[in-house]
Amino acid sequence: VEAGAEVVIVSNSSSEKISRLLAPLGLPLVESASESGKMLRVRGHAAKYSLGASRDALTLGQREIALDRPHYLRALQEERPDIVIGDVFSLDLALPHSLRAHSRVGAPKVLALRRHAHTPGWVLAHAGPGRVDCVIDHLEELVPVVRALAGAVR
Repeated sequence: VEAGAEVVIVSNSSSEKISRLLAPLGLPLVESASESGKMLRVRGHAAKYSLGASRDALTLGQREIALDRPHYLRALQEERPDIVIGDVFSLDLALPHSLRAHSRVGAPKVLALRRHAHTPGWVLAHAGPGRVDCVIDHLEELVPVVRALAGAVR
C-alpha cells in the first residue's frame, strides 16, 4: 500500500474474518472496489479449493495440480492483478501461473511465493523468471517488486 499499489487480499476466509485480523494494524480497509481513493480491500470466500468438472491440470515435477477452480478464476478475471502472492502453490499460484502461460484474462505479471519452513522443495524448485518469479520470506520484500513493476508500467 505504501508503495502506491492497490492491494486486494483474496482469501478463502470470510472478508469479515480477514478484516478483523487486520484491524489492529490500522490499515484503510474497504469493502468494495467502487470506494475510490482507498488502497486495501479484502475479497473473501474465494473458494480456491473448490474444483470444477474439468480435468485441466498442471504437472509440476511429478505432481499433478488441478486447475479448474471456477470461483478463484472469476476473482482473478475480475481483479486482473499485476502480482499474485501465495503461500500454497496448488491453491494460490498454479491457476495464475497457467493463466499467464496461456496469456489469458486475469494473468498476473508477477507470481510471488511466500516461503514457510514447511514449503515443499518441489515448489521452490519451480522458482525462476516466468514461473514463480520471486520467493519471499517476509511481505516487506514485495515493496521493491511493486516499485519495479510500477516503474515498468509508466
